[in-house]
Amino acid sequence: MAGTAALKEPEQIVDEVSALRVVQSADFRQHIGRISRHSSVYFSGRMFALAAGYFFKIYLTRELGAEALGTYALGLTIIGSLGIFNAFGLSRSATRFVSAYRATGQYGLLRGLLVRSILMLVLTNLLFIPILLLAGPAIAVRFYHAPALSGYLWI
Repeated sequence: MAGTAALKEPEQIVDEVSALRVVQSADFRQHIGRISRHSSVYFSGRMFALAAGYFFKIYLTRELGAEALGTYALGLTIIGSLGIFNAFGLSRSATRFVSAYRATGQYGLLRGLLVRSILMLVLTNLLFIPILLLAGPAIAVRFYHAPALSGYLWI
């Protein structure tokens, strides 16, 4: 039987499988270690930003006073509501397509996605700035009943 000479012994197969598992386990641990380091850097940065924002709000409250802080908060709500329409869901799209394009090595498509996204953000910002400057004072007076805010929305 000439065909049986090519068959491997069960011990050989077990050794090869266990060696493959060790290599895969080392790769897995390396990837998990890299993910853990990146996650810890992201988490640390996020915690720093939250703490800095918290202390900035305390500082702002003490410096401005209650009335001016309320006006500031109202202004942020107007700008934040325009920001909802400004992004057009690009953050979710970027999360999906950046990882997909990097995984498949399609760097040309990735570059195109990023360039078009930046261009779209710049154009929508250029569109919303005049809307904010023209409609902002009217929104401040009619919806928020805060005429003091209208002075801050017009440069």
